[in-house]
Amino acid sequence: MEYKFKGKLCLSDERNVAFKLINGKLLLPQNFNLFFNIDSRNVILVGVTDKDEEIHILVDYFWFCEGGFEVRNNEEVFVARHVEGFVSVCAVVKPGTFNTIDSIGFYSHQIEKITGQRITGYLNDENSSGMNIKKSLAKYVQEGHEYYMSIGFVENYPYYGGQLLELKSDRVFDIGMMKETYRVIKNLLRFMYQKGRPPLNEVFLRVNERNVGHLFVESLEAKNDVLLPVECLTFLGWGKRLDNLLNLIASHKLYLRHLPINEEDETVITYGRFLMAIIGLENCLDCLKWYMKDDKNGENKLSNRIYKAIKDNEKEISNFFNISVLGKDVEIISKDLAKYRNKIAHGDLKYELPNNCGYYLQFVSLVILYLQLLEIEFTPEEAKDIVPQIMFAK
Repeated sequence: MEYKFKGKLCLSDERNVAFKLINGKLLLPQNFNLFFNIDSRNVILVGVTDKDEEIHILVDYFWFCEGGFEVRNNEEVFVARHVEGFVSVCAVVKPGTFNTIDSIGFYSHQIEKITGQRITGYLNDENSSGMNIKKSLAKYVQEGHEYYMSIGFVENYPYYGGQLLELKSDRVFDIGMMKETYRVIKNLLRFMYQKGRPPLNEVFLRVNERNVGHLFVESLEAKNDVLLPVECLTFLGWGKRLDNLLNLIASHKLYLRHLPINEEDETVITYGRFLMAIIGLENCLDCLKWYMKDDKNGENKLSNRIYKAIKDNEKEISNFFNISVLGKDVEIISKDLAKYRNKIAHGDLKYELPNNCGYYLQFVSLVILYLQLLEIEFTPEEAKDIVPQIMFAK
């Protein structure tokens, strides 16, 4: 959806100020700073758009812009002094509904692939009550609130249409909760697709499962990528493991590293991306509490920890990666990865990435996914069969 609005902000019963909001950047007239402290952070502003919709804006910070001449569309124009703000989240809803938002709907053309359920036919609440279509899929806790995720639909009447992930809570959503729950579900989709920007078309704000508005988060979400069908995992049959995954994400304990945005990005390998992958592997070992002390000095050397993790799971790892393509045995691979992690992390670029760094990066990325599946309590046997789904399933 287009992330562009204009209208007026209601600063008090008697004072309004015009605004423009374009892809996360808020534009305000110069006199805004006369009656508002622009040094304030995390400010909630409320107003009305020029289409008579209610708008709620969470501004991370403001700054004052001097006027002057700029070149736009090959023409020199004068830009007046004004105030700008960085908007982290914006809710646009029907008037009078914001304080009653009881669920958020995350819509993607590919949600059916994630849920593993295709629901077709002339179904609605009346004729499908016994089918338990909207049963809870998972729950998690964040900031003292419980959240419940289920299958929902963009349209409920007269028939279901447009499957989405619906998130409900034990209380109505305020703008802070909207921001945090968006992060959780976005990272859930990142995990399921193993992509930095997974398919997510719209975020609906809902009352009694009816859409009353939309949620917009950060300027980068305005980027409208045309995504071809991509591979993903499905959480059909995950049960409590999906609860575990959501709780890990909500508590910031699942490291998603630098996931590629698209297929082309997967072939771009930099020092930073290589380093983040190895750090992600180290994070998994920490979460699983897999340690391996050195016999000489008692330290938990990273190379020893990696070696033990790979060696103890070598049979399972061979189900999705042939270690022999790296041309070395597990001990040397472990030492190399630890060496690259330490040298690059300390800025020593004399150690160039290996010629086969693409294979190394793929190996580490798949091992991280395998270990994360163990974190959410899949067995090694189950995890080794899930990993290849992201490699081959369409």
